[in-house]
This record gives sequence, structure tokens and C-alpha cells, in this order.
Amino acid sequence: YFFATLSRQMGFAHFGLLSGMGFCVSGLTQFTVAPVALWVQGDCHHFLSDPFSCDEGRWTLIHIVQMAQLLLMLILPYMDWRRDVRQEQEKLQLAKESKATYGATTY
Repeated sequence: YFFATLSRQMGFAHFGLLSGMGFCVSGLTQFTVAPVALWVQGDCHHFLSDPFSCDEGRWTLIHIVQMAQLLLMLILPYMDWRRDVRQEQEKLQLAKESKATYGATTY
């Protein structure tokens, strides 16, 4: 989907540069996985004897952040869909106008 959307939206003139930048950003974000995992996890898996006195971690916070990111990422396909619908409506309107004036003579 990344390559198809990239070529459709931006064209092929700078396809290599843009896909390389996308992979670079993706690779750089991978460096944050281990620190975030350490920050999020609790210590309940170390102390199985008393589950009420252990730290359960920050899982609720990370789930909220993930859902917010998902909702933000769903905005882009929605905007693309709206643009496509708008362009289709403009094409239909233009076709109606040109059909109505086809063969008409103006002086």
C-alpha cells in the first residue's frame, strides 16, 4: 500500500527518494521500541506471589496512544476518498455542461 499510494499521489519523478525517506523514518522509529517497552512494562511478571503489590505498568496509556495514532492515520484515507468523490462530481458536472452545449452555436 505504501508504494502504490506513493506513486499515485506523488508520481514517479522522486519515487526513489521518497520511498527511501519513508524507510529511513521507519527505521529510526524502531530505535524507540525497546525504551518504550521498558517504560511501559511493569514488574508483575517478576513477582508472581503477590499480584496486588506489583506495578502493572503503563499499558492503558500506551493503548490510548496507539488508538489515537490509528485514528490519525485513518484521516488520510478518508481525505483521499473525499477528494476522489469531489473530483468525480466535478467530472460529471463538466460532462453535463459540455453535453448541454454540444452542437450549440453562439454568435
